[in-house]
Amino acid sequence: SAGSVESAPLMPKFPPGSATTKPRSTEDPPGKPPLPLNEQEKAPAPRLATGSPEPNPMSSAASSASSSDIASTNTLKQSKLDHSVQSGVNDLPLDASPLPDATPILASGPILTRSSLRSLVMKKWHTSHWVRYGPTTLLVFRTEDDFDDWLRNPYHSQRQRDYLVKARLDFFSEMKKPDVRGFKMTEMKLKAYEKKGVPMHNFKLEKWTNLGVSFVAAFASPDLNEVEAVRSAIGHCLEMSPSGGLRKIDDLLVHAPSEKGGGSGNISSRHLKS
Repeated sequence: SAGSVESAPLMPKFPPGSATTKPRSTEDPPGKPPLPLNEQEKAPAPRLATGSPEPNPMSSAASSASSSDIASTNTLKQSKLDHSVQSGVNDLPLDASPLPDATPILASGPILTRSSLRSLVMKKWHTSHWVRYGPTTLLVFRTEDDFDDWLRNPYHSQRQRDYLVKARLDFFSEMKKPDVRGFKMTEMKLKAYEKKGVPMHNFKLEKWTNLGVSFVAAFASPDLNEVEAVRSAIGHCLEMSPSGGLRKIDDLLVHAPSEKGGGSGNISSRHLKS
């Protein structure tokens, strides 16, 4: 229902003191697991001895044996180092989901959104981070940190990973539905939503079906470049979708009957509403 709120799944936490984790900033919401470190940060690189050994009055055979022992010791140290680097990926839970592929990420950026029914009705803007994932899909996250968490945290189950996605707009799949006619972006406007507030550039994304028109999401920002970036990403998604993202909608318009009663007259400006 419109008033229901999905409960947040319990996010996995990295083991305290693990060499594969780093703490989040104090501004992050509580209960969020720390991001995994990259390979270079997980463990320091082994240091090589720089000083030359002191002369040892040993025979050549004894010196050769000593060199062999040093090589064996270095090999053992390197083996332990490799094991410590890989130990962070050996304690994954059984329900851990595979990491998403980063290759389809084509564009991303910050934006203010209204993507839920409640935010559309209350006209409240929320800080978000959008990602064009593949040619015809737009993902919306609550924050950029949520996006990084979704992309890089190997401890999440599939349900936990999906929860980090605030909204998913798969235009190609939507256009394959028989009752969906397509999507259309409204003209960009400049409007101040609060008294003495900063004017924001904004536009809405409409969804056309056989029943009429409904709003899917609204996007806004005081920075024109941020709004144009997400608008361009949505436009490219629609261009790559069947029928350019919008089929013919002439039959959705109400035709006024002619005076003679034979055939249809001019198209009325009245549209079917959802």
